[in-house]
Amino acid sequence: VAAGLMTGQLDALVGVIRRIRDAGTSVLIVEHVVATLFGLCDRVLVLDHGVKIADGTAQEVATDDQVISAYLGKPLDVSGC
Repeated sequence: VAAGLMTGQLDALVGVIRRIRDAGTSVLIVEHVVATLFGLCDRVLVLDHGVKIADGTAQEVATDDQVISAYLGKPLDVSGC
């Protein structure tokens, strides 16, 4: 969704998605920009080569050992997202 967007464009996109979500519509996002996901999503599901390795809140996923190993490299603090 956010690949190649500049900061202003990304902020606008996040705003639109947030309004849709806040209106009560479920939104499925496939995204690699982790900060964007964690700031928007109530639940995050992570696939690694098509296999689900994590499913939970942003905080749960950000500190999951398999997610850290496959994508993040280190635990993320998502409390401010």
